[in-house]
Amino acid sequence: MSVTDVRGSGHRSAFPDWDTIHHAMTSPDVIHVVVDIVFDWMSITAAMLILHRLGWWSSPAIVAWVGNRQRALGNLLHDAAHRNLARSCRLNDALARLFIEPALFNSLALYRELHARHHAWLGDPARDPDYIAVRPNPADRWWQPFFKVLLAPAAWLSSTFGHLHLSRLSWMQRFGMVGWWAAVLGAVALVWGVHAAALFFGIWMLARATVFHAITTFRELCDHFGLEQGGIFGYTRDVSSRSLWRRIIHPRNNGYHLTHHLMPSIPYHRLAHAQRELLALPVFAGAARVCHAYFSGADAAVREWEVHGGDNVAA
Repeated sequence: MSVTDVRGSGHRSAFPDWDTIHHAMTSPDVIHVVVDIVFDWMSITAAMLILHRLGWWSSPAIVAWVGNRQRALGNLLHDAAHRNLARSCRLNDALARLFIEPALFNSLALYRELHARHHAWLGDPARDPDYIAVRPNPADRWWQPFFKVLLAPAAWLSSTFGHLHLSRLSWMQRFGMVGWWAAVLGAVALVWGVHAAALFFGIWMLARATVFHAITTFRELCDHFGLEQGGIFGYTRDVSSRSLWRRIIHPRNNGYHLTHHLMPSIPYHRLAHAQRELLALPVFAGAARVCHAYFSGADAAVREWEVHGGDNVAA
């Protein structure tokens, strides 16, 4: 089912306040976006300076922080693919291409194309590029499908090297990424020395291969895994939690995935408010799958991986 199907006339009648909610929520706050981008990069810089000062014993915490901020930047790239960073398409794409895209070894154009397929062919094993095809045992605990996806070579390559390993990436796009990294590492070397530049790149890649990959895997399972295929409401969940886990697993409000699929033009910084507005509509509240925890409680997201995980098995 495509996003346009959900926004068609048949579904609009079920949401009497759709237009009011949608138009009030679809205006990106570019200042908010810029502040978030600056925070991510400044905190990564601060983490590297702390590592340089305190030594290698602090490296586990530094890798964990950098991996979490990489996930935050990845979620901003997701919003850029929907043109939700700024009202101007040029500014939206410029922000992504200057501060996010090359750092994550991703092409915004390719990401936008693949993600559009995910929305258009949600849950289709043959056409949804984000479809998770695992074969869990009915007796599996939640961590077993998690590790099956985590240890899949294709998933690890994607997390670690972004689009670099894809043949569809052009040589000009690869050259652009190499040029961006050469400029960044050259600037670091000029200010702090070659050793600092090598250390930064090493920590960056280590974080992508470990913490970023683990968070990304868990987040992707949270989105759709363990739910019934056949429609947005049945196959997508919101994870609305106030715990610290939300900031680790879903920085930048990425856990409001059902709300996002219903209204993909809502910027990330307005998703929580949009979900509250939608929950006031009985038709949404009655059909939406909203988890309020990740690990504990009857409505924890991971519980559904155990009970219905087999529904995600590709034919």
